[in-house]
Amino acid sequence: MPQLLTFAARHSQAGDASIVTVAYQDGDQGALASYFRARHVAWPLIDDSGAKVSYGVTGIPESFLVDPQGTVVTKLVNGVVADQLDRLIAPFNPATAGRPALSPTSVAVTSGG
Repeated sequence: MPQLLTFAARHSQAGDASIVTVAYQDGDQGALASYFRARHVAWPLIDDSGAKVSYGVTGIPESFLVDPQGTVVTKLVNGVVADQLDRLIAPFNPATAGRPALSPTSVAVTSGG
């Protein structure tokens, strides 16, 4: 979580990346929300525990880098490092890729509680 907080802080002003946590398992959503509040997590926590979608998660934590078109471009198993995420989104940054601005999203998938 500290590395995701660091990454979010780096990109909050520029708006060039976003983090969303998806709770995909049944659990105590209130406890998860409290955990996030205690750590001052500002990104959305989405309760998707009732969905019939398989996220392909084999363990927690796992994160997915999703491009602006909604395609998963990278799956990260175990914790993430802010600098690693920066390197992964660099191809989407117009300053480094010579393309128009895009808005990649890092999706952190977590258990429901």
